[in-house]
Amino acid sequence: MAADKPGQYAATIGYSEELFQQYVKTKKFKSSFFDPEARTGRTTQQIFFAPRNAVFVWCTHILDYPKKIASEFHREDLMIVGPDWIAERKFYGCQYSHIVLDHAYVTIEPDRLEEAIVRCRS
Repeated sequence: MAADKPGQYAATIGYSEELFQQYVKTKKFKSSFFDPEARTGRTTQQIFFAPRNAVFVWCTHILDYPKKIASEFHREDLMIVGPDWIAERKFYGCQYSHIVLDHAYVTIEPDRLEEAIVRCRS
């Protein structure tokens, strides 16, 4: 199942905005993810709300930041990849339930993105 807009999966896995806000307020969460100078928290929300066993396509090849966020939320089920995962068709042979595109991701390969979406397990 693909989404029209990234991060639209709250109902799919049962997370809620209230649960997300509650988690953000706990000491387990590092507030540096919400640095107002650099970040809006949209990526954090997308990772939090991503469906189980989804692929999260980050906007660059440097994956440290999204992997750190996923680790904070214990989202080891997510496969975090760079844009080359789509551009180079690395999705062949992968099993994934959904594709979540980071809000800053820009595709120059719309046909390959569509091909990756079609290959999602239903």
